Amino acid sequence: TQSTWALTSAFLCAAIKDLRPCALPFLANIVRHFTMLSVANYVFGSTAKSSIQNINHDDILLESISICMGHEEKELCKIGELIMNIIVDTVVDLVGSKDRACRLPLFDSLAEKLVLCCYERSWFVKQGGCLSVRFLIDNMTLVWVLGHALGFLRSLFFVILDLSGEVSNGTIDVSKDVINKLLMRCATPCDIMSSQQNNVLASIIKELVSEVTNSNNIVRHFTMECLNTIANLKSVSVSELISPHKEVIGDMIPPRKHKLRNQPLNAQIGLLEGNTYCTSLEPSLFSYDLSITEHQAYLTELCGICECDDIQISKLPCYKDIKSTIPLRAAALKCLASCHYLTPLRDKIFRILFKTLDSTDDKLQIVGFETMKQFLSGCSNADFRNEVHNISRPLLTTLGDHKHINYNVATRLSGVTKLFPHSFNERLCDQLIDLLKKWLNDASISGTGNDKPISSELEICTAILNIFREIPAASSKLLEPLVTIILKGERDMCLETSSPFRAPLIGYLLRYPAETVEVFFGETMSYEEQWRNLFVHMVKHKDAQPLRLYMESSPHWFKDIGVMFNSHGMSPISIQQLEVEYFILQVITSLTKNRPTWLLEQVPLYYQLHQLWMNDNFHNRQSPDALHIHWREIGLVCKCLFLVYKINHNDFNLLFELLRVFTYR
Repeated sequence: TQSTWALTSAFLCAAIKDLRPCALPFLANIVRHFTMLSVANYVFGSTAKSSIQNINHDDILLESISICMGHEEKELCKIGELIMNIIVDTVVDLVGSKDRACRLPLFDSLAEKLVLCCYERSWFVKQGGCLSVRFLIDNMTLVWVLGHALGFLRSLFFVILDLSGEVSNGTIDVSKDVINKLLMRCATPCDIMSSQQNNVLASIIKELVSEVTNSNNIVRHFTMECLNTIANLKSVSVSELISPHKEVIGDMIPPRKHKLRNQPLNAQIGLLEGNTYCTSLEPSLFSYDLSITEHQAYLTELCGICECDDIQISKLPCYKDIKSTIPLRAAALKCLASCHYLTPLRDKIFRILFKTLDSTDDKLQIVGFETMKQFLSGCSNADFRNEVHNISRPLLTTLGDHKHINYNVATRLSGVTKLFPHSFNERLCDQLIDLLKKWLNDASISGTGNDKPISSELEICTAILNIFREIPAASSKLLEPLVTIILKGERDMCLETSSPFRAPLIGYLLRYPAETVEVFFGETMSYEEQWRNLFVHMVKHKDAQPLRLYMESSPHWFKDIGVMFNSHGMSPISIQQLEVEYFILQVITSLTKNRPTWLLEQVPLYYQLHQLWMNDNFHNRQSPDALHIHWREIGLVCKCLFLVYKINHNDFNLLFELLRVFTYR
């Protein structure tokens, strides 16, 4: 109507920066007037209606807010929320409290009008609907929110479902955030209205349970997240939460009425992932029974999907037009891995999952590793030790010639060693070191004429190196030769600063902190720049806490540092000695930065650093070839002492002594 568009025009004017100073007060006055008429109409009946053409002020106001919130220009949403705030405040002032205000039909009509935005076609209208629902959840009373919770939930899930795979500009994420806010509001315990809250929450849970097997991936996964959120808020398990509503999906776990192959592909994946989720709950809520015909038929069909290759699957009518079978296989493998409690099928499931580890497809291989890990969590590795040896033998025979090793084979071997680390001995480690040498040599040769070596060769080396940090057979005896090989390869390929080998190598070294410190601080290795740089990088690593704890609790590694500092404090000093001194100061600084109290606990070391700082020869010594190291040393000593002062504020002498840093040029 003309009245609606006139009011909507006032909304648009209020959103324009230049017109806002005059348009917004005008709009606010109109909204307050319409709101007062609405309240008067509810209190006094039809006598309060306008005499001008029987205008319905509620419809005009709500329609204008709906248009404003669903507009493509999202700046209007801020005006819309401001106007809704004015409506709420006006009604509260008129009736005396928010509880009374929420009983007025005005807000029920507002909610109904705004929720309809979620069912419109355009993404920006849906986003406006989501933002409107968020406003109502935040500003209405709990009783009112509980009364509209189920309608809000359905409308928000429709937004996710309808925009999946479409351009949404973040609307799906907005919808998820609002659903989480709604669940937080409804599920947070409240003693005053616990009965109504429990009834509404039961309806919400029932609605969510029905979506566990939804064919839409985003809806299904987010539904599972929502159930976990409610369980955490209620301090119960998901099984306990779903238990009263298990009949909702009773025919789907497993599917009884229809075979999997008679369903569309998305529906099959939804059923499989829903089955995996429900049968994996702790304590167990659903389980398969091989004595039941429907269960046995479902498991047979499940094994068939996992065992068939792509050619065999593509011959089936329901899979002819699919582009990739990986999503289906992944869902089937995860469902099969959750059946570890079925003793008669356990050996068959193990062989199927292990066969997936041998897949030539990298994605399927990763899924195979994850599902095997899940399967083994429900049973013992020892049960399959002999079978692992028999199945792994063909894989191990390929290690004789490094040309037979590609990234897929290396990743497969890495996955097997992670899953069954105790099934391999030192002989495998010797073979792997030989392979590593050959592949590093090939990588350095291939990178000679190019800017960098071939990435596939680096990936193979990284996958092989990953094995050393997984298997117990990789003892500390391999530490020095392994580091030597890697550092040589990095030097040949100029990869020190961006080496992909650092993470797996550090993972292996951190298994043996005592031996690592002993080797790196040896007389030979401490004079090698690459070794020093690697150790400094390792001490600073986020996962190096075991190494740092060992060094903090074992001060013998710096027992001779005082002698070195005292001798090196005098000039002249060789460049090699200066580099070693700088290396040790880097390590001390890293440990002090990690835990400043440590340096105070090491009284002799703190005394030596303090004396070094007070030594004029230390500050004045000049070495033309290493001035950069000299000034960095001074900075490190200063940083260590200042970190100590920050936890010991009463040591004013130390603070004034640190002012020396400003007296030298």
